[in-house]
Amino acid sequence: MRRRLDRDLAASALGGLTFSMALGMASVALPLLALHAGYSKSAVGLLTAASAPAMLIAGLLITLPALTTRKLAPHTPEPIGSTARGGAP
Repeated sequence: MRRRLDRDLAASALGGLTFSMALGMASVALPLLALHAGYSKSAVGLLTAASAPAMLIAGLLITLPALTTRKLAPHTPEPIGSTARGGAP
């Protein structure tokens, strides 16, 4: 069981790292590409500024379920048929 938790934690950390790196690269590369394509500096600046709260919300939505499930884990019911607390054999 401990090995599975370690593997899940590593996969979760790798997923978070990958997402963060991709988001960081996109937040730099896309405005530069837009400027190169001929969009005005003010339009690119406005879109870049508007993307910051969107990135923050996306990061919170990814992190929030992991935080809430850890807090609620002791209170979750056992699956039907589980023998952990006297369920069906």
